Amino acid sequence: MNDAPAGSFSTLDAQTLTNLLTDPRQHPEIHKRACNALADIKPDERRSRLINVMQTMVGEAGKYDTDVMMSVVDLLGTDPHPDATVAMVQVLPDVLSTAVEHPDALPAPFRQYFYSALMTRFREDDLAAWARLLPQLKAKTLVAALLDPVGAPLAAIEPLTLISRLDEPERTRALISAIAGLARHETGRPVIDEAGMLLSESSDKRQLEHGVGLLEERWRGAKRAGREVEAANLEAALAIIDTRPRSASERLMGRRPWVS
Repeated sequence: MNDAPAGSFSTLDAQTLTNLLTDPRQHPEIHKRACNALADIKPDERRSRLINVMQTMVGEAGKYDTDVMMSVVDLLGTDPHPDATVAMVQVLPDVLSTAVEHPDALPAPFRQYFYSALMTRFREDDLAAWARLLPQLKAKTLVAALLDPVGAPLAAIEPLTLISRLDEPERTRALISAIAGLARHETGRPVIDEAGMLLSESSDKRQLEHGVGLLEERWRGAKRAGREVEAANLEAALAIIDTRPRSASERLMGRRPWVS
């Protein structure tokens, strides 16, 4: 639908407004007017459509005006019904996945705005929804919540605690992934240390050994490339989880310096 309606958007039904919003080819002004009109639709009818709109906007990242995307977040964030919380949590994995895999696709201000709006959803009526939804978040989503540089608001759901409750080998794999990703960030050390302690308690020793090898290889790569922050963070994690004795030859060659 490329031609914008000439008259008032208030006369358009919910489906037409949704179609306008899920068409990235429309001009931002059309998106804004459709969003404003959708705000006057009954919440029960609007809510399910907004999930589709949000998923489309995230999937077509870079084709939507940031202000329009934030306005859609507002429509859900200001809806007091707990189903609005459910809707936002359903979109969270898409936002986080895009943030980590395509960091330049979704503007950081939008991501931070979305996370902050979601973290206001802790009214009494929301608690049952959170209790049901949090255990359903996949390891990939929880790791991404730790890795997004603007994901600080998500600390309220304690992603690392949720990771620690996963079944093995997923738990150990997720902790390794979190450490490997956070090592690149200067501010990642506190979470790395906590993740390292959780890893030291891993019941899957085979998976842990594999993870130690992976982190050690990343440490060597970071040292060769002069990425000192990453190397130091990986060394700190390995000092916690690598309990193998250090051989004489390793000492002579400067390998595994984190082992005393």
